[in-house]
Amino acid sequence: MAADEVYRQEFPVKGGDFAKAGAVACRIKDLLKDLGLDAKTVRRVAIASYEAEMNVIMYAWDGRVNLAVSLRDVRIVVDDRGPGIPDIELAMTEGYSTATP
Repeated sequence: MAADEVYRQEFPVKGGDFAKAGAVACRIKDLLKDLGLDAKTVRRVAIASYEAEMNVIMYAWDGRVNLAVSLRDVRIVVDDRGPGIPDIELAMTEGYSTATP
């Protein structure tokens, strides 16, 4: 842990496990509330962590969400193992989506 870190935890996420979808984001939200962070920050981090968790569940085989809370910021880093994005350049174009119509 860095000198100014107050909390750090890693959460595993299993790809395709829709029954547990959102569990990590809820845990992160509860932890941040317990640490006394303001409601706006808790809400923003909860939404971002939920979106990242869902991407792992929908598109990867497995992954992990790493939470680090310091005196200055909250960091969420997500790593996963999966098939990847076949065409990164195409995926980065404005308006591109893999979502169904």
